[in-house]
Amino acid sequence: MIANSILLWLFRKEKANHLFNTIRLLEDISYQANIRNELMEYIYGSEDTVFDLSQDIDFYTRFVKKRMDFEFCKLKESFDFPYKISKVYFPMQRTFEIGICLEEN
Repeated sequence: MIANSILLWLFRKEKANHLFNTIRLLEDISYQANIRNELMEYIYGSEDTVFDLSQDIDFYTRFVKKRMDFEFCKLKESFDFPYKISKVYFPMQRTFEIGICLEEN
């Protein structure tokens, strides 16, 4: 994460690098470190499992998107990102992987 932050700062003018590192920060800091734990706590009280979110994938997607939007606001203050989160999704319908789509403001 520290290396990605340094790369983001060093190569901030290169769009592809900036986009990649922004997604890495979002996934590692926001989703994997925080939001995923909140999601798993909720799942353990439901009929779903962390290995299969298919029972209510739309709810889980909305939950994560709302939390990521909130967390992204804090990251934007530090890094001045020109993006917004346009979509989050679970490519394998489990908590371990998350897909994040960004678009420029």
